[in-house]
Formats: sequence, C-alpha cells, structure tokens
Amino acid sequence: MIKATRVILLVLLLLCLSVPGVCAAWQYSHIAPEPADGQLPSGVGIFDYPPEEIVPDDETSSSLGENHLTLIETIVFEKSYGLNATKKPIIHNYLEEPGDVIYCSQNVQGGNLKHLMVDSSSGSERLYFVITKISDTEYHAFTMRYADITDHAVGTEIEAYKTVLTKKDGTWSAYASYYGYAKVSAPGTVSRAIDVTTWRYVYRPS
Repeated sequence: MIKATRVILLVLLLLCLSVPGVCAAWQYSHIAPEPADGQLPSGVGIFDYPPEEIVPDDETSSSLGENHLTLIETIVFEKSYGLNATKKPIIHNYLEEPGDVIYCSQNVQGGNLKHLMVDSSSGSERLYFVITKISDTEYHAFTMRYADITDHAVGTEIEAYKTVLTKKDGTWSAYASYYGYAKVSAPGTVSRAIDVTTWRYVYRPS
C-alpha cells in the first residue's frame, strides 16, 4: 500500500513538473509612461492638438493677463495688424524670408507691435510673443510670460508654447500648439526675447 502511494505521488509530481507555468501581464496601451526629464517616451509620437487643448485659456489665466489663446487669436484675427488683415500687413512685411523673426516688443511702422495689437485689458497683456517664418504658408508663433524673459538671464530656458499658423485657401488659422522650452536671448533688435531655434518640445502628460 505504501509502495503504491509512493508511485502515485511520484506520477503526480512528474505531471506537475511537465505542465508549463502560466503568468499574466497587463499592458495599458492608453497610458503613456512617465518620462524622466520631460523627454518624449520611446514609441510615443508627438500629437497635433488644437491650441485650445494645449495653451492656457481659462478664467484664471485671463485674470492674470496670461491667456495664451486670446493672444494667438489676436495674432491671427486682429482686424488691423493680424495675419488676415490686408490694410496693414506689418507682420508679413517683416517676415520676408524663411527664418526671419519679428518680436512683439519691436518698433514697427506705427509703434510697438504689441501695443498696436494687444489691448491692455485683453487678458493676454502680460504675455510676450515671437513669430518666425517657415514658408509662405506657415509661421510659428511662440508665446510666453513676459516676466520670464525679463527675470531670467540670457541662456536660461523658460516655458514657451509654440503654435503652428498655416495659410489655406487664402486664410490664416492656428493649426496646432505644443508645450516646450526655449532659451532667453538678447537679439539686438529688442533687448530681450527668446531664441526660437532653441525651442524644444517637452512631453507633458495631461
């Protein structure tokens, strides 16, 4: 009886050893991994989101004078100097070649560009903008807090949003915005701004 029991136990042991182990792993593909230093995780693409989904545009930002969406809409649609204006196309006149840059604190025909375009109670009066030409149908506008430019040393990185402005069927519009950083510069044309060539995209989980 004991011998038979041992044989049965031995057979059961052999059966257990011959059955492959089972392990389970759960993958949540819709959750992007947290980046170490703000860099885009491997395998995660840069998505094009409309400005209203990226840039600050709530009541709090407006009360602080830091509503980026209002500023972008002003750049595009302001009736006298915006990109779609025809009577005073100052921005277009200064952006003749790809790589050309215009700063909002720049003195242009008629005065300081920002003062010409942005009302002191617009909700975006404490922001700064820089626009560069990519092609005849694409500009990049960078918006940031003015205090960040004035309070940081040249070469320091500050928070800056990039918005791609495109022209289609004769009309300019804001295509997409991205969060990132750029270095403070002293370009000469104005005392302080950012160097648009240093702007880098930063992945920021929502």
